[in-house]
Amino acid sequence: MNIVSVLMITYSHENYIEQAINAVLMQECDFEVELIITNDCSPDNTDGVIKKIIKNHPRSSWIKYIKHDKNIGMMNNFVFTFKEARGEYIALCEGDDYWTDPNKLQKQIDFLENNSEYNLVGHHATDSNSKLIGKHEKDSFSFEDIYYRTLIIPTASLVFRNNIVFEDWITKVYGGDKAIIFLNAKKGKLKILPFLGSFYRLHSGGIEQLYKDDLRKSVRNINEYIIYYNMIKKLPKSIELRKKIIKNHIDIILYCVYTFRFQYLIKAPYSLFLFLIKGRVYIN
Repeated sequence: MNIVSVLMITYSHENYIEQAINAVLMQECDFEVELIITNDCSPDNTDGVIKKIIKNHPRSSWIKYIKHDKNIGMMNNFVFTFKEARGEYIALCEGDDYWTDPNKLQKQIDFLENNSEYNLVGHHATDSNSKLIGKHEKDSFSFEDIYYRTLIIPTASLVFRNNIVFEDWITKVYGGDKAIIFLNAKKGKLKILPFLGSFYRLHSGGIEQLYKDDLRKSVRNINEYIIYYNMIKKLPKSIELRKKIIKNHIDIILYCVYTFRFQYLIKAPYSLFLFLIKGRVYIN
């Protein structure tokens, strides 16, 4: 029998984690599920909420719970959780999101079992603004489709084969979803199934909300794009990613001038010069 490992990283999700856990435990499927919850030393009562569910829920045997003694950071926590997985397949649901379809996992595992050329499968989701996420002009993608562009597949929709390897650079990205999509695309095709299966919660403590500021967002993009660019720069379409890195440098310079925030007016031009001459950046 196949095992599906559901990875749930959590930090300060006291108000959301119960809904996330219950949405996994409601899954109806013909395979074994292990739900690995790793609490990155949350300062709130996330720990108490999880322990209460483990004590009282009839499917608590699905849960493997780990609480870190100190905060190790989101991506380090994710890599730690990934290494704990025993499953042939990996599914993701962070502690502030949740699944909405009790047959979600069964649909996705059935697809992967019957389509060996695919390595990852997602589905559509909605967010707190009732926006539909994950719908594109097509629903099947290869590495050539995604290696220079941002392909949005909702994180809580991702299910993939447990055959990817994380290198040291994984802890340097700001969100693991792009990295996971990139690494899976190197292993096989990607599929987005046309059903609504999860909810992406927008809130003040969410990782994306930390980068709403245009300046911080451009800095983040440069540092993340350069990782992927250095892996694919010999491929023809890498020019598109190169253009994005240049554009984000220019955006930072213009933003600093127009908003009188001058902290990057020396660093950003120097970083752009390094990128154009040596393919490196110097900005944080």
